[in-house]
Amino acid sequence: DERTLVANPNSAGAVAATLTVDDGSITSIKAAGVHPDVEACVIKAVQLFKFPPGGKVDVTYPFTFKPAS
Repeated sequence: DERTLVANPNSAGAVAATLTVDDGSITSIKAAGVHPDVEACVIKAVQLFKFPPGGKVDVTYPFTFKPAS
């Protein structure tokens, strides 16, 4: 989350969200990277993503964070 990045400028970096989408719905999700608070924020945001119906697919998507300048 942005407060974590502001409070800990060294927390900047990448978070990889790994999710499984099955028939348009996210069936599992995890994130790893910068800081647990930032990872939780990424998970919360990604859970709002919408996907078209279809088969099962595994996705890894990188997010890069840096403090605002």
